Amino acid sequence: MKTEYYLCKKCLHVISNPVCSECFLGHVNEWLSGRRISSEKKTEVIDELRRSIKISDEGISDVDCVICHENTVDFCTYCLVLRTKWILKKLNDKEMIDDFDDVFNYEIWTH
Repeated sequence: MKTEYYLCKKCLHVISNPVCSECFLGHVNEWLSGRRISSEKKTEVIDELRRSIKISDEGISDVDCVICHENTVDFCTYCLVLRTKWILKKLNDKEMIDDFDDVFNYEIWTH
């Protein structure tokens, strides 16, 4: 039996939690909606995250998203979370970053 592994387009590690960029972006957008942040800043964060992960319809993997089952997954959750944290750090709001860590509850380790 052949086992297939799908690698993250950014870090080249195995994708173990296949969530597509669009679903992840939707979760971040929803989380930001519950925060005290201006709509301009929210749009800025989402747009920068979208550019950072370069969402496209031309995925390179064959693994489907476990949430929507429509899109393919090109990035591991680690890379998506890390990029989001980098963008949030620019806002200089430690409370927001701590809340992001609590809500997304994703332990980031060093590759």
